[in-house]
Amino acid sequence: MTDGLFSGLTIKPKLIVFDLDLTLWPFDCDDFVGHKFQKRGTTVLDSNGELVSVCPDSNYLLESIKNEDGVLLACASRTVFPDSALQLIRVHGWDKLFDVMEIYPSSKVKHFNFGKKNWSPFQRNVIF
Repeated sequence: MTDGLFSGLTIKPKLIVFDLDLTLWPFDCDDFVGHKFQKRGTTVLDSNGELVSVCPDSNYLLESIKNEDGVLLACASRTVFPDSALQLIRVHGWDKLFDVMEIYPSSKVKHFNFGKKNWSPFQRNVIF
């Protein structure tokens, strides 16, 4: 385990939640409706053979958080096409990193209501 990311904190977060679009990747996943994604080496391509990149350091950041003891990692995204988001998450291997994935086509309020019941107290959460 690493003591890097939160080693200087007196109290570290219990839960870190990331939005997907324009946070972990620099696009709206709804732009890729109907596409199938494939991994070739370390790159991901859409069904047109175009490169689909994530934001710089997204992989490093998610892996580093996942290695922190006592910190849950989640994603929460409101999208009308959750299949595109889930497919992108899987092809990047992030499904193995996220403890919770809240991806559906309704209001963000649903994410917070779920969180109130199932996650840590809000003062120990970090949401991006």
